[in-house]
Amino acid sequence: MSDKAITDKDVVAFANPSREPVHGALLEKGSANYGLDMDSFDSFQDYKDHAEKEFIKYKLEKNNWNVSKTADDLDIQRSHLYSKIEKFGLKRD
Repeated sequence: MSDKAITDKDVVAFANPSREPVHGALLEKGSANYGLDMDSFDSFQDYKDHAEKEFIKYKLEKNNWNVSKTADDLDIQRSHLYSKIEKFGLKRD
């Protein structure tokens, strides 16, 4: 439907228009690292925290920041979710 080739960068940009590159630059085409610069993480714990934060943020936005519903989706207690929100400094846009 277009004479232009669609690149991986195009897909990322259109799939996440309001999202900025996370914790480092996006990698070039063919990368198996899901668009993250893995060298930007100092430790495995840093990577796990990043992944957990992004997953929780995604679920909160999906549930319109309804903490009870998000906690149910994540199968954790609300108090634990509130702790994670505070730990990662998540705020509603």
